[in-house]
Amino acid sequence: METLNHKEVINLLLQLAAMLIMARIFAELARKFKLPAVVGEILAGIILGPTILGTLFPGAQDYLFGSHEMSNVALDGFVQISVVLLLFIAGLEVELQVVWNQGKNALKIATASMALPIITGFVLAYAFPEFLGVNINDRAVASTFLDWPFPSLH
Repeated sequence: METLNHKEVINLLLQLAAMLIMARIFAELARKFKLPAVVGEILAGIILGPTILGTLFPGAQDYLFGSHEMSNVALDGFVQISVVLLLFIAGLEVELQVVWNQGKNALKIATASMALPIITGFVLAYAFPEFLGVNINDRAVASTFLDWPFPSLH
């Protein structure tokens, strides 16, 4: 089992501090705009990630999040625990009475949002297999297992 050296511990603390400070600042900004705090926290993550910080300041992003393997392993542990706690807190805030009242509508919407694209993809693939580049004699089999909607991208 490897341990963190002094430099990696400092890096881990810098990673955690940067994420917590940015998350708190952007959560408060989101609240000022009457948005949920989680929107600001997600935005802070995008800013600290490779999309913005990595593009504008690649050296800083690499130093903070990419250059220390062991501190990144430790950070991953913190992230996993944080995700579990986030889901736990979200579960505590769920009001079961509201879920039961809205359950039928949610089930209908979820079923339709899955069934309609699947059925549409099957029908289109069955009707136009040549257009999609499928040359199989049994259209039903080809339509069932077609990598819809972009078979040529893989």
